[in-house]
Amino acid sequence: MFKVRVNRGNNLALNIDFTNLIKFISCWLIALHHFAQYQLSHNLSSHPLFLILSAQGGYLGVAIFFFLSGYGLTQSYNSRPLDFFPFLKHRLIKVYTPVILLSLVYSIISLVSSHDLGIVYRSFLSIILCHGYLWFVAVILLCYVSFIIYKYLHKSINNGIYTLLFLLLFVVILCLFTSKVWLSSYHSMSIPLFYCGVLVCEYEKYLKSFLNKNIFVVITFIVFISIMMICDLLDVDIVYFSKYAFVNYIFILCLIVFSARYDLQVSIKTITSASYDIYLVHQKVIDTIFVYCNDISVLLYVFIVSICSYIFYHIRKCCKI
Repeated sequence: MFKVRVNRGNNLALNIDFTNLIKFISCWLIALHHFAQYQLSHNLSSHPLFLILSAQGGYLGVAIFFFLSGYGLTQSYNSRPLDFFPFLKHRLIKVYTPVILLSLVYSIISLVSSHDLGIVYRSFLSIILCHGYLWFVAVILLCYVSFIIYKYLHKSINNGIYTLLFLLLFVVILCLFTSKVWLSSYHSMSIPLFYCGVLVCEYEKYLKSFLNKNIFVVITFIVFISIMMICDLLDVDIVYFSKYAFVNYIFILCLIVFSARYDLQVSIKTITSASYDIYLVHQKVIDTIFVYCNDISVLLYVFIVSICSYIFYHIRKCCKI
């Protein structure tokens, strides 16, 4: 199932099977984060594990997902480049179609069980407005737009400094915009990591050579200073921001360092391929379950989300989505 060996190649060992495993874990962190928040907000539990998951789980899960999305997108694009509109069309279908399909399935089930047309209306309105946890869909699509512009500039201008300045400018604008629209600090902490993933993939040969010189402490210091600068720029409370963001960035750095030194081979592709399904399905499960029963155990919640996610995963595959 798992096999670790020394990475003797020139690139980081962030292969698709390994990154899918990490995405799978990160989506479960997000699902458990939302479950823990429900438990705590309704005074159903005060377990220390729920306190930890509620405080950090979602932030870390989203941060990991953004970083690996940026890395995987760059890797995919470099191996098979697409023009501007075909690229956006492909990404829009890949990200948005499962959301529409899930809302359709959920609306039919809810309509049969409760005969309430309001549920259908609210479900599709949340898609249009990207309400609640669907903020991720809107933000990742904006990241895709900036990515294809970045690749176009990189190809036409052929000047790394200008393209890096464009990315930095877009990160600041996107962080400010999303923080105003969704009023959440998730974006300020997670969006830069998408572009970190892009740059790590673009310059992974140099990065691997750099990391092999054992100057991890220097990298940590640079990242920490960068976080402080972003906090100051966005007028965010540094103490509140850094206690979550610092953990995210340190974890990502550890992931990069591990992949520079080791190559983890994973052979559970079917299970880890459903990470996006877990992200989409878990909130619908929470919305449905707690309408009919006030409280369930975390194990039952994990079981129900797992079953529903893999049913939806196979529905997507049957519909070729």
